[in-house]
Amino acid sequence: MNVRAARILYALAAAVAAAALVDPIVEGLSNAGLFGMRTFTDRSTADVVPILAIAVFLAIVVVGLRVAHLLRTAPCSAAPTRSRADAWRGFGAGVATIYPLQLATLYLAETLEQRLVLGHVLGGTVWLGGPIVVSLALHFAGAIVVAALLARLLAATTRRIAAAVRALAGAFACRSYGKPVTRCRRARFALPAAPAFTRLYGRAPPIPLG
Repeated sequence: MNVRAARILYALAAAVAAAALVDPIVEGLSNAGLFGMRTFTDRSTADVVPILAIAVFLAIVVVGLRVAHLLRTAPCSAAPTRSRADAWRGFGAGVATIYPLQLATLYLAETLEQRLVLGHVLGGTVWLGGPIVVSLALHFAGAIVVAALLARLLAATTRRIAAAVRALAGAFACRSYGKPVTRCRRARFALPAAPAFTRLYGRAPPIPLG
């Protein structure tokens, strides 16, 4: 359940972050007159900071879910890595999910911003911040870049937090068995499975000789 929830929240985090980061770029180009003298924007970026805050919150939740899953399924080592082909397929599927969510986020954020700042919605394609084709292309490129960077950032953060939790758990385990912490560099988070565990800490089951 944690894995599925983490994937959904990652897609949302990437979509929200991409919308918040790409929209000011598109609007800045439009306001600079790069696409002509038409009015493509509402000339406001008040929605950027709140949207980024939401993306950061979602990313933190994703890391928490991934750390919990990693410690539960691979307590003593890193999670198994996927092949390069599987990784690319997963990334492509992720972008295919993130891009429409990004556009939906952009539409909702821009519509709400216009309502709060201007008192009414401008309508049309103003929420795109630029010419339709150019804006859609730039947002698609942003979805790819943000998805890739956020995936690497969250993966690295997850590994470091999981390693810190393992080290802390190993230190406490060593203290509980009366051993100095300095000898626990290779302490494992999980206890040995039976029968090795029973031989060390209790009576072992009979072992057949023949």
